[in-house]
Amino acid sequence: FMAIEDERFEEHVGIDPKRIASAVLSALSNNGNATHGGSTITQQTVKLVSGAQDISIQRKVQEWYNAMRLEQQRSKDEIMELYINLVPMGNSYVGLQSAAKGYFNKDASELNLVESALLASIPNRPSSYNPRTESGRRNALRRMRIVLSKMHELGMIETAEYEEALNSEPQFRKADELIT
Repeated sequence: FMAIEDERFEEHVGIDPKRIASAVLSALSNNGNATHGGSTITQQTVKLVSGAQDISIQRKVQEWYNAMRLEQQRSKDEIMELYINLVPMGNSYVGLQSAAKGYFNKDASELNLVESALLASIPNRPSSYNPRTESGRRNALRRMRIVLSKMHELGMIETAEYEEALNSEPQFRKADELIT
């Protein structure tokens, strides 16, 4: 999740000025449509906890303030745990554990690299990366490869792990398997 959602998660104070500036420049150069967001995992966690959905400068500034406060009150591990437990994962799954059970019929702690990378790809656009539809699965597998590439680029996985993962396919649970 850090590789694809917030590569500077360990360093920032809740907001990432570089990412915010990049998102603003992207929006300015693309007729108001940014090619990527500027939110950190901490900001996304604040938004998930608050349920705020309105799009306004005021809400965004409040989110920045609350993200910096959350970073002062909680450890990075606690913030990541909150995020992983609250993030929408498509098909009514909320959090990594429910998605691991739903898509792979296993606990999150049992996921392999390929399965983990695939799940990390979903929150960006759960409906577009829905592994339960044919086009969604293709999109999710494509984004999974992007996640793996970013992990390799950031030194989170070794070249051998990366190459092995690229040559692997996630083993989804069968539609008729019961979730235990």
